[in-house]
Amino acid sequence: MNFHDSLKQMRSALQHFDTVNQKISSKSVGWHLHHLCLTNSIVIKSMHKSDPAKFELVDNPVRENVMGRQTIMRGRVEAPDPLNPIDDHNQPAIEAAFSTMNELLESWEQLNTNAYFTHPHMGKLNKELALNFMTIHNMHHLKIIEEILAA
Repeated sequence: MNFHDSLKQMRSALQHFDTVNQKISSKSVGWHLHHLCLTNSIVIKSMHKSDPAKFELVDNPVRENVMGRQTIMRGRVEAPDPLNPIDDHNQPAIEAAFSTMNELLESWEQLNTNAYFTHPHMGKLNKELALNFMTIHNMHHLKIIEEILAA
């Protein structure tokens, strides 16, 4: 799955925003979608603020593991507060987060190849690595959403 396909799946899952299945996740479909929008938005905003001249790729076993396996293991990391939606049953807030994310994505092509954001566990990720991270992260949560809806 590529990044744009993951965005389509996210949009499609929005109709189930209030669905919860405690056996799969304590969070609703809406929480997962809102979290993805917030995360993708923060990544892009950070990249616009970065100084591409300061990007340096440093060996990082966590990054190499996640990028190599193309997946994130469940239950290993908690979302930081700014990326942790509080009201996951608020459809207008989720739709607003989608809108903000989509507006920011319009500026993606303008980013320098070495624009970067700093992931707390994987270090600096330039444009290519950031897109790969966002895709993997989207797929991680979309798989959880699929399991919530299938149960």
